[in-house]
Amino acid sequence: MKLCVLGSGSKGQAVYVQAGRTRVLFDAGFTGRELKRRLAAVGADLADIDAIVLSHEHGDHVAGLRALGKKLPVYATEGTLAGISHKFVLDAVEIIAAGDRFELGDLTILPVSVSHDAEEPVAFVIEDGRARAAVVTDLGFVTRPLLHHLADLDLAVIEANHDLKMLMDGPYPWDLKQRIKSRHGHLSNAQTAEFIAAIAHSRLKHIMLAHLSQQNNLPRLARDEVQLVLDGADCAIQVCCQGQPARMVEAGK
Repeated sequence: MKLCVLGSGSKGQAVYVQAGRTRVLFDAGFTGRELKRRLAAVGADLADIDAIVLSHEHGDHVAGLRALGKKLPVYATEGTLAGISHKFVLDAVEIIAAGDRFELGDLTILPVSVSHDAEEPVAFVIEDGRARAAVVTDLGFVTRPLLHHLADLDLAVIEANHDLKMLMDGPYPWDLKQRIKSRHGHLSNAQTAEFIAAIAHSRLKHIMLAHLSQQNNLPRLARDEVQLVLDGADCAIQVCCQGQPARMVEAGK
């Protein structure tokens, strides 16, 4: 399995996953032109994408449907589809549900419910028979069922949205600060580190920190928090940014 975070943050999120002959985008938060450019930068082609799988309906995860919604099948929960039905014309839709695995080409995908201020948001556990990965962004806290489903991963994309002190000392209005740090908001660096400590084991070789706030976080702060809990473990950390794709990662060789 190959995975690349094409960009991640409040201005757009998309994750590319390749296994066998299957090519999938998990979220499509950039324009069609920008997705094409970012895919080309990592040696992939938008024309080869088989489907788009959505985590939730917020604009930074679905903007690309304006160009791609008529061209590619879209997989999403009923709540997510309800949230975007008035914005985009989708020609092929597949309804998914938390807890129900489904096959998409050479991938097996398990949507897992998360807590976020969206209609029916999910994270994803993705398998190809050789590797097990997860894409987990946009959640306010970590539940026991989520921890259970994220056992034995080879690769994890997990949000590290904000440094709590930067958020609270920063310029955001109070109600927005409260929303971000709530149980329906986003994970802080400290929460992410605690999350990773709970799922870390010898098989986990790649961690990609995603959805960093440009206003309320710094890459070094997110990385330092996670490195502390990994305590020298043989696990590579990438901090993903908004402006360009991360390095392509291959798991399960």
